[in-house]
Amino acid sequence: MKKQILLIALLAATLSAQAQTLVFTNGDTLSLKEKNITKIYPQSNRLIFVGDEQLTFYVKEIDRIAFAASSTDIAAITPDKTTIVYDSEKEVVTVYNGKDGAIMELYNDKGALVKKAKGNSMKVGELVPGLYIVRYNREKTAKIMKK
Repeated sequence: MKKQILLIALLAATLSAQAQTLVFTNGDTLSLKEKNITKIYPQSNRLIFVGDEQLTFYVKEIDRIAFAASSTDIAAITPDKTTIVYDSEKEVVTVYNGKDGAIMELYNDKGALVKKAKGNSMKVGELVPGLYIVRYNREKTAKIMKK
């Protein structure tokens, strides 16, 4: 049940990402971008994905979510919008157009706070590989996949 709730929350967050793929327990994959998935509805032990077509999968069939591996897949940064970028080569999370002295928090895939920093950048090289949620100034969030 806990895995199902976490998976639903993570899937909902993926709709704003550019290159996300569902990886199923049998090894098959599904690109949410290619299918133009715009909505996800949880229904007991299933998830309904709505885009070009409606797709339904059991939660137990979904193994993980794969995200873009580098910051080159992120859309252009605009000067008036706060943007969180993960540089996988330097292993640094950077916030552009953020507020001075803001707090950046990093949560693991179980929702536990693993790191906290004040400012617009945070080194994450010491962390184990996995999915993390970055929360900046309690206003902006982003997900990163550390390999």
